[in-house]
Amino acid sequence: MIARDPARIPYAALLAFFLLPIQSSFAQSSERPCGMKLVRLGSLEVIETGDLLERDTGRVFRLADVKILSSPDSKIRENYRQNVGDFIGNSSGFSEISVGFVENSAKTGGRFGRISGHLYGKMVSTTSVGSKTIWLQKLLLEAGIVVAEPQRRTKSVAKKEGDCRSALIRAEQRARRLKKGIWRDSATFLTSASATDFASREGRFHLVEGRVVSVGVRPRTLYLNFGRRWKTDFTVIVAKSDVKRFNGGETFFRRLESARVRVRGYLEQRDGGLIRVRHPGQIEQLSN
Repeated sequence: MIARDPARIPYAALLAFFLLPIQSSFAQSSERPCGMKLVRLGSLEVIETGDLLERDTGRVFRLADVKILSSPDSKIRENYRQNVGDFIGNSSGFSEISVGFVENSAKTGGRFGRISGHLYGKMVSTTSVGSKTIWLQKLLLEAGIVVAEPQRRTKSVAKKEGDCRSALIRAEQRARRLKKGIWRDSATFLTSASATDFASREGRFHLVEGRVVSVGVRPRTLYLNFGRRWKTDFTVIVAKSDVKRFNGGETFFRRLESARVRVRGYLEQRDGGLIRVRHPGQIEQLSN
């Protein structure tokens, strides 16, 4: 079971540290790796779903590229709402809260009427250091409150956003290495490709780690096989139309043969466990 100890992000302590007249590494860098233009938001509140409601306009925002895990442990969602509420609250010390929209989310209204974006808080210092932009998604990932769920982007947008996906994964890795938050007991959402109980996890967002035994290519589909028995072993499926999203295309996947990888996505049960990979954010190559 996931650890129930709440992980609170100390926004007040962050502000106090930032206001020190010391040119620390914390205060020197701006946390905007996604390269999106920021738009200042009005008064916000966290609603029951964990999304954010802008009171003046009625717009609803969801935090892009991160996932609140589904779990019987209600503390996970409660902790998420508490930390996001702290971030947007008056006591956080931020002079303004801004959003960087994902692709055309602001124009289209987003999926299910929710606008996807990355949230940033601006701290203003009276010292010579100036201002500092704090990235909410990164804080939540580093505290082990959420996992990274990078969304699919067009190649042109991905290029503009720069190192966004890698920054998300690195933040998650730090929490996993230090066993923070949900990573204290990750058995409910992180498993080995050699597991035999995928049916009980079907329909849930999951991270699966294992070694690719073989790569199969068919006219419309590419397969990463994690075992010799395709009727029971874990498999990754990539539609041929999505293969081109990866640098190197089909060559990228062929080079994964015998490599250890971590795959993230929603588990299906079809002749063994299955995850459909649609974009590069779902797969990481690990050290052997």
